[in-house]
Amino acid sequence: MEFKTSTDWYTIKEEFPTMSKNFVDIDVRVNHAINTRTGQHLGDDYKIILFQNLDHVSNVGYMYLFDDNYWIVINSEGIKNLAASSVVKRCNNVLKWIDPETGAILTSPCSINYDIKQNRDYSTAGSSLVLPSGFIEVVTQFNETTNKIQPSQRFLFGNTDNWVGYKIMGGGIDNYNNLKTSDNSSTGLLKLTMTVGQSNPTTDDFVNGVADAFEDIYTIKINKNSISIENGQTFSLSAEVKINGIIFDKSVAWSSDNLLVARVDSSGLVTTISPGMATIKCEIDGNSSVYDECLISVISSPSNNYEIILDPSTNSILEGSVEIYSVYLWLNDVVQSDTFTITVDISNTVPISKFSYNVIDGNHFSITNISRYLNSSLKIKIESGIHTEIVEYWLRGAW
Repeated sequence: MEFKTSTDWYTIKEEFPTMSKNFVDIDVRVNHAINTRTGQHLGDDYKIILFQNLDHVSNVGYMYLFDDNYWIVINSEGIKNLAASSVVKRCNNVLKWIDPETGAILTSPCSINYDIKQNRDYSTAGSSLVLPSGFIEVVTQFNETTNKIQPSQRFLFGNTDNWVGYKIMGGGIDNYNNLKTSDNSSTGLLKLTMTVGQSNPTTDDFVNGVADAFEDIYTIKINKNSISIENGQTFSLSAEVKINGIIFDKSVAWSSDNLLVARVDSSGLVTTISPGMATIKCEIDGNSSVYDECLISVISSPSNNYEIILDPSTNSILEGSVEIYSVYLWLNDVVQSDTFTITVDISNTVPISKFSYNVIDGNHFSITNISRYLNSSLKIKIESGIHTEIVEYWLRGAW
Protein backbone atom coordinates (compact mmCIF):
# COMPACT_ATOMS: atom_id res chain seq x y z
CA MET A 1 0.00 0.00 0.00
CA GLU A 2 2.87 2.37 0.80
CA PHE A 3 5.15 1.17 -2.00
CA LYS A 4 5.24 4.43 -3.97
CA THR A 5 5.64 6.62 -0.90
CA SER A 6 9.24 5.42 -0.55
CA THR A 7 12.12 7.63 -1.68
CA ASP A 8 13.79 4.68 -3.42
CA TRP A 9 10.92 4.02 -5.83
CA TYR A 10 11.87 4.10 -9.53
CA THR A 11 10.56 3.13 -12.95
CA ILE A 12 13.12 0.91 -14.66
CA LYS A 13 12.97 -1.50 -17.61
CA GLU A 14 12.64 -5.26 -17.32
CA GLU A 15 13.28 -7.77 -20.11
CA PHE A 16 9.92 -9.32 -20.93
CA PRO A 17 9.52 -12.02 -21.88
CA THR A 18 12.88 -13.17 -20.61
CA MET A 19 15.61 -13.73 -23.25
CA SER A 20 13.59 -11.68 -25.75
CA LYS A 21 15.79 -8.52 -25.65
CA ASN A 22 12.49 -6.60 -25.41
CA PHE A 23 12.21 -4.30 -22.37
CA VAL A 24 9.08 -2.90 -20.67
CA ASP A 25 8.61 -0.39 -17.85
CA ILE A 26 8.20 -1.69 -14.30
CA ASP A 27 7.90 0.11 -10.93
CA VAL A 28 10.40 -1.11 -8.33
CA ARG A 29 12.33 -0.05 -5.26
CA VAL A 30 16.12 -0.09 -5.56
CA ASN A 31 18.26 -0.54 -2.45
CA HIS A 32 21.89 -1.19 -1.61
CA ALA A 33 22.93 -4.83 -1.64
CA ILE A 34 24.47 -6.21 1.54
CA ASN A 35 26.88 -9.09 2.02
CA THR A 36 24.86 -11.48 4.17
CA ARG A 37 28.01 -12.82 5.79
CA THR A 38 29.68 -9.53 6.73
CA GLY A 39 26.79 -7.03 6.66
CA GLN A 40 28.82 -4.69 4.48
CA HIS A 41 27.50 -2.90 1.42
CA LEU A 42 28.63 -4.58 -1.79
CA GLY A 43 29.06 -1.32 -3.67
CA ASP A 44 27.19 0.29 -6.53
CA ASP A 45 27.74 -2.65 -8.86
CA TYR A 46 25.23 -4.61 -6.78
CA LYS A 47 21.62 -3.61 -6.06
CA ILE A 48 18.54 -5.18 -4.51
CA ILE A 49 15.37 -4.72 -6.53
CA LEU A 50 12.05 -5.05 -4.64
CA PHE A 51 8.77 -5.56 -6.47
CA GLN A 52 5.39 -4.23 -5.41
CA ASN A 53 3.66 -7.42 -6.53
CA LEU A 54 4.73 -10.22 -4.20
CA ASP A 55 3.99 -12.76 -6.92
CA HIS A 56 6.28 -11.08 -9.45
CA VAL A 57 8.72 -13.54 -11.00
CA SER A 58 12.36 -12.44 -11.38
CA ASN A 59 14.54 -15.50 -11.68
CA VAL A 60 18.30 -15.82 -11.95
CA GLY A 61 19.43 -14.58 -15.36
CA TYR A 62 16.68 -11.99 -15.78
CA MET A 63 17.88 -8.68 -17.25
CA TYR A 64 17.08 -5.09 -16.24
CA LEU A 65 18.01 -1.74 -17.76
CA PHE A 66 18.50 1.46 -15.77
CA ASP A 67 21.16 4.15 -15.24
CA ASP A 68 22.50 3.45 -18.76
CA ASN A 69 23.50 -0.07 -17.74
CA TYR A 70 22.25 -3.59 -18.08
CA TRP A 71 21.86 -5.50 -14.81
CA ILE A 72 21.57 -9.27 -14.42
CA VAL A 73 19.87 -11.14 -11.58
CA ILE A 74 22.41 -13.25 -9.68
CA ASN A 75 20.11 -14.21 -6.81
CA SER A 76 16.32 -14.26 -6.52
CA GLU A 77 14.30 -14.29 -3.31
CA GLY A 78 10.90 -14.83 -4.82
CA ILE A 79 10.37 -18.35 -3.47
CA LYS A 80 8.34 -18.52 -0.26
CA ASN A 81 9.61 -15.18 1.04
CA LEU A 82 7.85 -12.26 2.65
CA ALA A 83 9.18 -9.92 -0.04
CA ALA A 84 9.68 -10.39 -3.77
CA SER A 85 13.21 -9.19 -4.46
CA SER A 86 16.28 -9.94 -6.54
CA VAL A 87 19.95 -9.14 -6.24
CA VAL A 88 21.28 -7.73 -9.53
CA LYS A 89 24.83 -7.13 -10.69
CA ARG A 90 25.83 -4.42 -13.14
CA CYS A 91 26.97 -5.65 -16.55
CA ASN A 92 30.22 -3.73 -16.95
CA ASN A 93 31.12 -5.16 -20.34
CA VAL A 94 29.84 -6.96 -23.43
CA LEU A 95 30.78 -10.37 -24.77
CA LYS A 96 31.32 -10.20 -28.53
CA TRP A 97 32.06 -13.11 -30.81
CA ILE A 98 31.46 -14.40 -34.31
CA ASP A 99 28.60 -16.79 -35.05
CA PRO A 100 30.31 -19.73 -36.83
CA GLU A 101 27.14 -20.42 -38.81
CA THR A 102 26.57 -16.97 -40.32
CA GLY A 103 29.66 -14.86 -39.58
CA ALA A 104 27.50 -12.31 -37.71
CA ILE A 105 28.77 -10.53 -34.59
CA LEU A 106 26.89 -11.88 -31.57
CA THR A 107 26.72 -9.88 -28.33
CA SER A 108 25.62 -10.42 -24.75
CA PRO A 109 25.89 -7.99 -21.79
CA CYS A 110 28.14 -9.50 -19.13
CA SER A 111 29.59 -8.78 -15.71
CA ILE A 112 33.31 -9.24 -15.19
CA ASN A 113 34.88 -9.39 -11.75
CA TYR A 114 37.41 -6.62 -11.28
CA ASP A 115 40.01 -8.74 -9.54
CA ILE A 116 42.19 -10.99 -11.63
CA LYS A 117 42.72 -14.13 -9.61
CA GLN A 118 46.32 -15.28 -9.71
CA ASN A 119 48.02 -18.65 -9.46
CA ARG A 120 50.47 -19.01 -6.59
CA ASP A 121 53.24 -21.45 -5.85
CA TYR A 122 51.65 -23.42 -3.06
CA SER A 123 54.70 -25.69 -2.80
CA THR A 124 56.26 -22.97 -0.63
CA ALA A 125 53.46 -23.06 1.94
CA GLY A 126 51.35 -20.48 0.13
CA SER A 127 53.99 -17.86 -0.51
CA SER A 128 53.06 -14.81 -2.53
CA LEU A 129 55.13 -15.85 -5.55
CA VAL A 130 52.91 -15.00 -8.52
CA LEU A 131 53.13 -17.10 -11.67
CA PRO A 132 52.72 -15.33 -15.06
CA SER A 133 49.07 -16.23 -15.47
CA GLY A 134 45.67 -15.48 -14.02
CA PHE A 135 41.96 -15.79 -14.60
CA ILE A 136 38.73 -13.85 -14.31
CA GLU A 137 35.11 -14.84 -13.77
CA VAL A 138 32.44 -13.67 -16.23
CA VAL A 139 28.67 -13.90 -15.73
CA THR A 140 26.12 -13.51 -18.52
CA GLN A 141 22.59 -14.62 -19.33
CA PHE A 142 22.21 -18.19 -20.53
CA ASN A 143 20.10 -17.98 -23.67
CA GLU A 144 19.88 -19.07 -27.31
CA THR A 145 22.79 -16.82 -28.26
CA THR A 146 25.25 -17.54 -25.41
CA ASN A 147 24.56 -21.26 -25.73
CA LYS A 148 26.68 -21.05 -28.92
CA ILE A 149 29.83 -20.19 -26.92
CA GLN A 150 32.38 -22.99 -27.17
CA PRO A 151 35.07 -24.24 -24.76
CA SER A 152 38.47 -22.52 -25.24
CA GLN A 153 36.81 -19.65 -27.14
CA ARG A 154 38.60 -16.28 -27.08
CA PHE A 155 37.21 -12.81 -26.27
CA LEU A 156 38.54 -9.24 -26.16
CA PHE A 157 37.99 -6.90 -23.21
CA GLY A 158 39.25 -3.37 -22.77
CA ASN A 159 38.97 -0.39 -25.12
CA THR A 160 39.97 0.66 -28.64
CA ASP A 161 43.47 1.61 -27.49
CA ASN A 162 44.14 -1.47 -25.40
CA TRP A 163 42.37 -4.73 -26.14
CA VAL A 164 43.34 -7.71 -23.97
CA GLY A 165 42.60 -11.25 -25.04
CA TYR A 166 40.94 -13.75 -22.71
CA LYS A 167 40.33 -17.45 -23.30
CA ILE A 168 37.84 -19.77 -21.66
CA MET A 169 39.68 -22.20 -19.43
CA GLY A 170 39.45 -25.86 -20.44
CA GLY A 171 35.80 -26.89 -20.64
CA GLY A 172 35.25 -23.62 -18.87
CA ILE A 173 31.49 -23.20 -19.30
CA ASP A 174 30.08 -23.36 -15.77
CA ASN A 175 26.41 -23.45 -16.80
CA TYR A 176 25.28 -25.44 -13.77
CA ASN A 177 22.82 -22.85 -12.44
CA ASN A 178 19.56 -24.69 -13.09
CA LEU A 179 16.46 -22.93 -11.83
CA LYS A 180 14.86 -26.33 -11.39
CA THR A 181 16.89 -29.17 -9.94
CA SER A 182 16.25 -31.79 -12.61
CA ASP A 183 15.65 -29.51 -15.57
CA ASN A 184 18.92 -28.76 -17.37
CA SER A 185 17.14 -26.46 -19.83
CA SER A 186 16.08 -24.17 -16.97
CA THR A 187 19.56 -22.65 -16.62
CA GLY A 188 19.46 -18.90 -16.11
CA LEU A 189 23.10 -17.86 -15.71
CA LEU A 190 26.17 -18.73 -17.71
CA LYS A 191 29.41 -18.50 -15.72
CA LEU A 192 32.69 -18.48 -17.60
CA THR A 193 36.19 -18.71 -16.18
CA MET A 194 38.75 -17.14 -18.52
CA THR A 195 42.52 -17.01 -18.52
CA VAL A 196 44.40 -13.85 -19.42
CA GLY A 197 45.95 -14.19 -22.86
CA GLN A 198 47.19 -12.14 -25.78
CA SER A 199 45.38 -10.24 -28.49
CA ASN A 200 46.15 -11.25 -32.08
CA PRO A 201 46.38 -8.44 -34.65
CA THR A 202 46.13 -10.97 -37.48
CA THR A 203 42.77 -12.44 -36.51
CA ASP A 204 41.24 -9.98 -34.01
CA ASP A 205 38.98 -7.07 -34.94
CA PHE A 206 40.31 -4.16 -32.86
CA VAL A 207 37.63 -1.76 -34.15
CA ASN A 208 34.66 -3.72 -32.84
CA GLY A 209 36.50 -5.61 -30.11
CA VAL A 210 35.88 -9.10 -31.47
CA ALA A 211 38.44 -11.89 -31.11
CA ASP A 212 39.15 -14.16 -34.10
CA ALA A 213 36.85 -12.06 -36.30
CA PHE A 214 39.09 -12.51 -39.34
CA GLU A 215 39.59 -16.26 -39.15
CA ASP A 216 36.64 -16.79 -41.50
CA ILE A 217 35.87 -14.15 -44.14
CA TYR A 218 32.32 -14.30 -45.52
CA THR A 219 31.44 -12.79 -48.91
CA ILE A 220 28.32 -12.79 -51.05
CA LYS A 221 27.90 -11.88 -54.73
CA ILE A 222 24.70 -11.42 -56.78
CA ASN A 223 24.96 -12.60 -60.40
CA LYS A 224 23.89 -9.13 -61.68
CA ASN A 225 25.09 -5.67 -60.65
CA SER A 226 22.24 -3.79 -62.36
CA ILE A 227 19.29 -4.50 -64.61
CA SER A 228 17.06 -2.30 -66.79
CA ILE A 229 13.73 -3.97 -67.52
CA GLU A 230 10.23 -3.14 -68.72
CA ASN A 231 7.42 -2.83 -66.23
CA GLY A 232 5.35 -5.96 -65.64
CA GLN A 233 8.24 -8.37 -66.23
CA THR A 234 9.76 -10.98 -63.89
CA PHE A 235 13.30 -12.32 -63.69
CA SER A 236 15.44 -14.36 -61.28
CA LEU A 237 18.56 -13.36 -59.37
CA SER A 238 20.99 -15.73 -57.68
CA ALA A 239 23.74 -15.21 -55.11
CA GLU A 240 26.99 -17.02 -54.33
CA VAL A 241 28.28 -17.23 -50.75
CA LYS A 242 31.96 -17.86 -50.07
CA ILE A 243 33.90 -18.47 -46.86
CA ASN A 244 37.62 -17.79 -47.23
CA GLY A 245 37.12 -17.92 -51.01
CA ILE A 246 35.40 -21.32 -51.00
CA ILE A 247 31.75 -21.58 -52.12
CA PHE A 248 29.41 -22.68 -49.33
CA ASP A 249 25.72 -23.46 -49.35
CA LYS A 250 24.29 -20.85 -46.97
CA SER A 251 20.76 -19.56 -46.53
CA VAL A 252 20.33 -16.01 -47.83
CA ALA A 253 17.63 -13.38 -47.37
CA TRP A 254 16.34 -11.16 -50.22
CA SER A 255 14.74 -7.73 -49.85
CA SER A 256 13.73 -4.68 -51.89
CA ASP A 257 14.06 -1.09 -50.72
CA ASN A 258 11.14 0.05 -52.90
CA LEU A 259 8.18 -2.33 -52.95
CA LEU A 260 6.21 0.08 -55.13
CA VAL A 261 8.72 -0.48 -57.96
CA ALA A 262 9.96 -4.07 -57.55
CA ARG A 263 9.42 -7.00 -55.19
CA VAL A 264 11.54 -10.07 -54.58
CA ASP A 265 10.61 -13.42 -53.02
CA SER A 266 12.71 -15.76 -50.89
CA SER A 267 14.14 -17.50 -53.95
CA GLY A 268 15.36 -14.29 -55.69
CA LEU A 269 12.46 -14.00 -58.15
CA VAL A 270 11.93 -10.29 -58.89
CA THR A 271 8.58 -8.89 -60.07
CA THR A 272 8.42 -5.34 -61.41
CA ILE A 273 5.44 -3.28 -60.22
CA SER A 274 5.80 0.22 -61.66
CA PRO A 275 8.39 2.45 -63.38
CA GLY A 276 11.17 3.71 -61.11
CA MET A 277 14.30 2.60 -59.27
CA ALA A 278 14.71 -0.12 -56.64
CA THR A 279 17.67 -1.83 -54.99
CA ILE A 280 17.47 -5.57 -54.45
CA LYS A 281 19.59 -6.66 -51.50
CA CYS A 282 20.82 -10.16 -50.68
CA GLU A 283 22.44 -10.92 -47.33
CA ILE A 284 23.54 -14.00 -45.44
CA ASP A 285 20.54 -15.09 -43.40
CA GLY A 286 21.24 -13.89 -39.87
CA ASN A 287 24.15 -11.62 -40.84
CA SER A 288 23.10 -8.30 -42.35
CA SER A 289 26.70 -7.04 -42.44
CA VAL A 290 27.57 -9.36 -45.37
CA TYR A 291 25.47 -8.41 -48.39
CA ASP A 292 25.43 -7.47 -52.07
CA GLU A 293 23.02 -5.28 -54.06
CA CYS A 294 21.56 -5.12 -57.56
CA LEU A 295 20.13 -1.85 -58.90
CA ILE A 296 16.83 -2.32 -60.77
CA SER A 297 15.66 0.29 -63.28
CA VAL A 298 12.04 -0.34 -64.27
CA ILE A 299 11.01 1.50 -67.45
CA SER A 300 7.56 2.02 -68.95
CA SER A 301 6.47 -0.60 -71.44
CA PRO A 302 6.67 0.91 -74.95
CA SER A 303 3.46 1.18 -76.98
CA ASN A 304 3.31 -1.61 -79.56
CA ASN A 305 3.83 -0.17 -83.03
CA TYR A 306 2.74 -2.58 -85.80
CA GLU A 307 3.58 -1.85 -89.42
CA ILE A 308 3.03 -3.72 -92.71
CA ILE A 309 6.04 -3.16 -94.96
CA LEU A 310 6.17 -4.11 -98.66
CA ASP A 311 9.24 -4.36 -100.79
CA PRO A 312 9.62 -2.81 -103.27
CA SER A 313 7.63 0.18 -102.12
CA THR A 314 6.87 1.54 -105.61
CA ASN A 315 3.18 1.74 -106.48
CA SER A 316 3.34 1.59 -110.27
CA ILE A 317 3.94 -1.26 -112.73
CA LEU A 318 4.92 -0.69 -116.36
CA GLU A 319 2.94 -2.34 -119.12
CA GLY A 320 4.28 -5.84 -119.90
CA SER A 321 6.23 -6.00 -116.62
CA VAL A 322 5.99 -8.42 -113.70
CA GLU A 323 6.71 -7.18 -110.19
CA ILE A 324 7.32 -9.52 -107.26
CA TYR A 325 6.54 -8.13 -103.81
CA SER A 326 7.42 -9.29 -100.28
CA VAL A 327 5.24 -8.33 -97.35
CA TYR A 328 6.04 -8.66 -93.62
CA LEU A 329 4.58 -7.50 -90.34
CA TRP A 330 6.95 -5.48 -88.12
CA LEU A 331 6.52 -4.86 -84.37
CA ASN A 332 8.53 -2.02 -82.82
CA ASP A 333 11.05 -2.22 -85.68
CA VAL A 334 11.39 -5.99 -85.38
CA VAL A 335 10.20 -8.26 -88.21
CA GLN A 336 7.62 -10.86 -87.21
CA SER A 337 6.88 -14.31 -88.58
CA ASP A 338 3.23 -13.61 -89.42
CA THR A 339 1.90 -14.63 -92.86
CA PHE A 340 -0.78 -12.90 -94.94
CA THR A 341 -3.85 -13.65 -96.99
CA ILE A 342 -3.44 -11.73 -100.27
CA THR A 343 -6.49 -11.04 -102.47
CA VAL A 344 -7.91 -8.47 -104.90
CA ASP A 345 -10.02 -6.11 -102.82
CA ILE A 346 -13.76 -6.01 -103.51
CA SER A 347 -13.52 -2.26 -104.13
CA ASN A 348 -11.20 -2.83 -107.11
CA THR A 349 -12.54 -1.51 -110.49
CA VAL A 350 -9.61 -2.45 -112.77
CA PRO A 351 -10.83 -4.99 -115.34
CA ILE A 352 -9.39 -8.48 -114.87
CA SER A 353 -8.22 -8.38 -118.48
CA LYS A 354 -5.72 -5.68 -117.59
CA PHE A 355 -3.71 -7.58 -114.96
CA SER A 356 -2.98 -10.89 -113.30
CA TYR A 357 -1.64 -11.62 -109.81
CA ASN A 358 -0.13 -14.70 -108.19
CA VAL A 359 0.27 -15.55 -104.50
CA ILE A 360 3.68 -17.20 -104.14
CA ASP A 361 3.42 -17.80 -100.36
CA GLY A 362 2.10 -16.01 -97.26
CA ASN A 363 4.73 -13.30 -97.58
CA HIS A 364 5.23 -13.00 -101.37
CA PHE A 365 3.06 -12.26 -104.39
CA SER A 366 3.45 -11.02 -107.99
CA ILE A 367 1.44 -8.66 -110.26
CA THR A 368 1.59 -8.62 -114.07
CA ASN A 369 0.59 -5.48 -115.98
CA ILE A 370 -1.03 -6.95 -119.09
CA SER A 371 -2.30 -3.66 -120.40
CA ARG A 372 -2.22 -0.18 -119.03
CA TYR A 373 -5.24 1.16 -117.21
CA LEU A 374 -5.26 4.78 -115.99
CA ASN A 375 -8.86 5.24 -114.85
CA SER A 376 -8.28 3.78 -111.40
CA SER A 377 -5.65 1.91 -109.40
CA LEU A 378 -5.50 -1.82 -108.78
CA LYS A 379 -6.45 -2.51 -105.12
CA ILE A 380 -4.83 -5.50 -103.40
CA LYS A 381 -5.94 -6.50 -99.88
CA ILE A 382 -3.24 -7.80 -97.52
CA GLU A 383 -4.58 -9.29 -94.30
CA SER A 384 -3.10 -11.03 -91.21
CA GLY A 385 -5.42 -11.28 -88.22
CA ILE A 386 -6.36 -7.79 -87.12
CA HIS A 387 -3.69 -6.24 -89.35
CA THR A 388 -5.08 -5.26 -92.77
CA GLU A 389 -3.94 -2.91 -95.48
CA ILE A 390 -5.29 -2.01 -98.95
CA VAL A 391 -2.37 -1.42 -101.34
CA GLU A 392 -2.92 0.49 -104.60
CA TYR A 393 -0.91 -0.16 -107.76
CA TRP A 394 -1.10 1.90 -111.01
CA LEU A 395 -0.87 0.06 -114.30
CA ARG A 396 1.26 2.42 -116.38
CA GLY A 397 2.01 2.33 -120.06
CA ALA A 398 5.29 1.15 -121.55
CA TRP A 399 8.10 3.66 -122.02
